Amino acid sequence: MGRIITGLILILGIVFLVRGFMSDVKRHEKPPTQYIIRDDSRVGESGSEMVVINKNNFSWTDPTFVIKERYRYHYQGSLPPDAKITVPFGKFTTDEGNAFTKDNMLNFEFDIRTATMAR
Repeated sequence: MGRIITGLILILGIVFLVRGFMSDVKRHEKPPTQYIIRDDSRVGESGSEMVVINKNNFSWTDPTFVIKERYRYHYQGSLPPDAKITVPFGKFTTDEGNAFTKDNMLNFEFDIRTATMAR
């Protein structure tokens, strides 16, 4: 009986040591790299498209362009530095499939999210 109790105490001690070590490692992880997305974005000359230029010194991987936090356009691929993309407003859609229209143009916010930001 004494050996069983001693064994259990030893196992509990090892478990607490491992948990403490893992907690310490997790607490001292490096924070994720933060990227600032620099862009030149504007409504195109025709008024029916968004023109976006990557002003960063790194490529945007699989960028998602967002209008009014609801309408999204996901670009498949990489957009290198100084590259320009023109996206018709009709390609910006909600999760339900509703397209962005000129009726929604008054005071809209524009945002860019990329896979690069997740590194």
